[in-house]
Amino acid sequence: MEDLGLKLLIVSANASGWSQQKVGDWDIPGSDFCRLVQKTGEGAQHCQLCHVMMAIAACSDGPIEQRCHSGASVLVVPAEDQTAGAVAVMSVCLNSGEDAWPEARAYGEKLGVDMVAYRKAFSGLPRMGVKERRIALRLMRVIGSAVQEVKRNAALQTQLKALQKGSRTSLVVEDLIRNNRWVKSAECNKRAEGMPMLIHVVCELIRQRPDLPLSVKELAVAARMTPNHFTSLFHRHTGQIFTEYLSNVRLKLAKEHLSDLTLNINEISRLVGYDDPSYFTRWFRLRTGLSPREWRETPLSSKKQAN
Repeated sequence: MEDLGLKLLIVSANASGWSQQKVGDWDIPGSDFCRLVQKTGEGAQHCQLCHVMMAIAACSDGPIEQRCHSGASVLVVPAEDQTAGAVAVMSVCLNSGEDAWPEARAYGEKLGVDMVAYRKAFSGLPRMGVKERRIALRLMRVIGSAVQEVKRNAALQTQLKALQKGSRTSLVVEDLIRNNRWVKSAECNKRAEGMPMLIHVVCELIRQRPDLPLSVKELAVAARMTPNHFTSLFHRHTGQIFTEYLSNVRLKLAKEHLSDLTLNINEISRLVGYDDPSYFTRWFRLRTGLSPREWRETPLSSKKQAN
């Protein structure tokens, strides 16, 4: 990759959130352009969300070249064979051509960065021809396959440890089939007929990480469209406004977590995206008529009536 002037990241999900790990010996963020964008809190947040959405998109439809919110190009190759827990190999920003400069300039002005340095950094992004892109994507696929194999071996090690502890073999195997991403039915991750990739990606993002502070504004920026356009598109293809869709997913997850008595209310509040437990309690009562604690203590038959 050094011969191509390309720096790569592995973008993945972990217990504490989304993470990125560099491939090789180089310093994140990898270019003066990325450094200027991520220097601002808003720019760094947009970059993270953009990475997540592109990883999910690649895991849904295969390798892609995507223009990011800043106007630069990014190569993305899946390192996972399902969108659940999307893992992808991703390049740092590439020069997407002078025709992209107006878009990049508008974004830089919005962030309030030094535009002279920003223009110079944009022009200095690596350029790749068609042949170089093909080579890069081929190498990224190899890296993606290696990452996937490492994950599978880790799962097998977990299985072996469970067996060594005396667990019933049939139960261990059943649990692996039920929970491991690569053996789940592909049907559950198919895009609805006619649904645009963007909306599919956003729905996957909400399903995987409902705890993220997602908003129409931030998603619209990552998708490079106006908030009104995003809102209209989302409603047209899901039948719900974005905030209601997010709220429904969070509510379902909150109910599932409340059945786990090892989790306290504060922990559940954070897991479903509410840092303030008091607000979470008020929100939950508004949606169900019961507080989280009351819901936890209510018999199952009464909960079904509340649903």
